[in-house]
Amino acid sequence: MEDKFWEEKIKRSIEECNSVSTLKEMATLLARIATQRQGVIRGLVQDMFIFNNVAVEQEDLTNPDIPNGNNP
Repeated sequence: MEDKFWEEKIKRSIEECNSVSTLKEMATLLARIATQRQGVIRGLVQDMFIFNNVAVEQEDLTNPDIPNGNNP
C-alpha cells in the first residue's frame, strides 16, 4: 500500500514540475531505483532456483529492450 502512495506522490511531483533539469534529475533517480530493484529481484530469482535445484539460463534474466522515442 505504501508503494501506491509513493507512486502517486512521484506522479504529482512530475506533473507539477516546470523545470526540465529537475525532471531529468527525477528521471535519473527513478532509473537508478528501477535498476537496483531489478538487480534485487534477479538475485532473489536466482537464489530461489538454486535453492530448488533448477538451472536458470542467463538470457532469461536479462532486462528487456527499452524503445527510444525515435522508433515506433
